[in-house]
Amino acid sequence: MGEVDANGMVSDYRVYKERLQTLCADWDEIFLLAGQSPYLRFEEKGPRIDVHFGDEVIPFLTRDVKILPVRNVTLEELSHLFLAEVLKHHDMLMRDRIHEVVIKVSSGPGQLASSEWRREP
Repeated sequence: MGEVDANGMVSDYRVYKERLQTLCADWDEIFLLAGQSPYLRFEEKGPRIDVHFGDEVIPFLTRDVKILPVRNVTLEELSHLFLAEVLKHHDMLMRDRIHEVVIKVSSGPGQLASSEWRREP
């Protein structure tokens, strides 16, 4: 949400959209792990990473996983992570007169979480 300019547009959202699409593509077809989980411990062993959960050890190939800076891989945490990625472009948001950003993450019908940012008045 932002100020509509003389062309009837707020901004060219392509840059934001492309960054989010790149993240989705980078994380597609790999196993996402919660790097800040108090229940997981990671041990890198060359091309392999062992994930310790309680008494269990689950081996993965390093190329098959992505450790995210979250407590749990949930829609709520992913929406915060995507929002943080958009907010890295704060100068662009200001230039484009963006007042509010809402990121919604869904895993299917009726399963949705969102995170919001509003510019300080």
